[in-house]
Amino acid sequence: MDSKESGRHWENNAENWSIYTRKGCDIHRDYVNTPGFFSILPDVKGLVGLDVGCGEGHNTRLLVNDRGAKMSACDIAPTFIKYANDHEQQQPVGIDYQVADAQQVDDHYTAGSFDFVTSFMCLMDLPDQPRVFDAVYKLLKPGGFLQFSIIHPCFMSSPKSHFIKDENGLEVEMRVLDYFTVTNGEYVERWSFGISRKMDPNVEPFSVPVFHRPLSTWVSMILSAGFIIEQMHEPKATDEGIVKHPRLKYTHDICPIFLIFRVRKPTTDVPKVTK
Repeated sequence: MDSKESGRHWENNAENWSIYTRKGCDIHRDYVNTPGFFSILPDVKGLVGLDVGCGEGHNTRLLVNDRGAKMSACDIAPTFIKYANDHEQQQPVGIDYQVADAQQVDDHYTAGSFDFVTSFMCLMDLPDQPRVFDAVYKLLKPGGFLQFSIIHPCFMSSPKSHFIKDENGLEVEMRVLDYFTVTNGEYVERWSFGISRKMDPNVEPFSVPVFHRPLSTWVSMILSAGFIIEQMHEPKATDEGIVKHPRLKYTHDICPIFLIFRVRKPTTDVPKVTK
């Protein structure tokens, strides 16, 4: 599957995704991934950043409002950018949103123009991740960093991997299968936010192509682009999240489902890692 076909899936997802995330249905984003991401984010006040795969702009706005960054943002799905721009018009904070393919993001912005780049839960949904790392490397100033979150490749490794639940429907064990099997969109997951299904049992499920890579492949892609790995983080649910949504306790008791990297472009040229 190429990026155009993958992008069509995300354009089809974008309307419901925007509506239901704004209703608080994405509890894993709000109580696990985003708090974990910001817990390790360096000080970006006054810095110029780019958010790649911004969706409807939720986390981009947090980077501006809570951390004082100056942000541009892009996403492949025009409907996501429409929702983001509508919010910007209603509550302007100075974010420039553009429709752009993450794999060609260096064609849309000037090389060496950003102090940092973020990407929340986007890179694992792309067919050509090495191309994205190379593109982001070009856009960063020397010494700039990329921080991104992905589905944890060690645990959410394939469509066959799944949680085993008890009689109350709570996760008690994770079964991991086909970890080393690389997928390139041959399988498309279909799912909805659990809360959105309670709001509307007929809600259209999301359509998410799977591009699984083992952890070692992620590390190799990062190093091959020229980055230095600075930090890795496996976020757990916040205490508030567990009180509101007890099922999130599995992120403490069983395994993480997200993995966050922070990688940095060297201040001077260094030889890239090759195979």
